[in-house]
Amino acid sequence: GRHRLSMNSADPTILDHIRKVMPSATFDPPATPEMVVAAERLLGVRLPLWLRDIYLACNGFVGPTDVRYLYPLDGEDGAAEFTLFLRSEWTLPWIERATIFSENGLGGSLTVHWGILDGQLIEWCYGDGPEYSVADGDIFALLAREQTLWDETEANAE
Repeated sequence: GRHRLSMNSADPTILDHIRKVMPSATFDPPATPEMVVAAERLLGVRLPLWLRDIYLACNGFVGPTDVRYLYPLDGEDGAAEFTLFLRSEWTLPWIERATIFSENGLGGSLTVHWGILDGQLIEWCYGDGPEYSVADGDIFALLAREQTLWDETEANAE
């Protein structure tokens, strides 16, 4: 079911759910409701409830090999700043309506970014230019897919 957070307490079930699909995840402290509202105002994009709930449980987290699978909302390497950077550097017809909040950590043109666009979870790579794809599944399915890729890479390295 969908987890609902009260506005003043982190929901451990969200963190448990992330840990189920990405056991090595380490979490930053929760964002405040004010931080969520400030990021939404700055970007002019409302976050879907599921992403707000994740941010209210942790303001960012890292997974395997210290990849930042959820940017913090604020700060220099945060989702708001990175999205504003993309808006200034890329002429993407949809970027003004998007918030980019994560990546897979592969680097360069292999980096897959995850974002919210018109309420949908999307995937986009620099090499895709203006093309993006609507994600297959929810954020937990994407994290599980990433964990499987890292596990297979590790197994092949042995």
